[in-house]
Amino acid sequence: MLKEQGFLCWIKEIIDEEAKIVLLPRPRRFGKTLNLSMLRRFFEISDSKEVMRGFFKGLAIEKEDDFEKHFATYPVIFLTFKDIKSREFDSALNDIKRVISDQFRRHAYLLKSDALDDIQKKEFHDVMTLQADRALFNVSLNYLSEYLYLHHKSKPVILIDEYDTPIHTAYTEGYHNDMTAFFRAFLGAGLNPTT
Repeated sequence: MLKEQGFLCWIKEIIDEEAKIVLLPRPRRFGKTLNLSMLRRFFEISDSKEVMRGFFKGLAIEKEDDFEKHFATYPVIFLTFKDIKSREFDSALNDIKRVISDQFRRHAYLLKSDALDDIQKKEFHDVMTLQADRALFNVSLNYLSEYLYLHHKSKPVILIDEYDTPIHTAYTEGYHNDMTAFFRAFLGAGLNPTT
């Protein structure tokens, strides 16, 4: 049984999961962030693949048949919204835009990719430099996912941590409708399993 082999075989459970989207609801302080960081280290394409391999050396997941097939093979988008706790919607949205911009900046090599056309590079640049309008930020997760796929020819792994923090804050501060509207558009476009 995987649980008897240690929590790193949880990666194997994620690999074997047939669903395209996996939600991991757990109480606070349950290790969700640590688990997502571990998934990022496992899946993400890296120039220092051998260094990353060291994190998993001698562990149960390294012995799995699928290890080489999935290890350091995918582009990864890793978003954490844990610090989005503003009292006003505009301020919270600006903080969210910075989180999104950071992920675009992390993948700035795409601006030199032959797989993207000039319009896609312009949109990428606008989000990365916080010059994009709200409509473009609404679909930015979908666009970044698409751009990574075009460049790497591999669907990205999208990891989202604490998406509920800004929603809870919005509820207590009175701008819940605005925040849920943004996340509905952002996550709806970005996590659409048909794309």
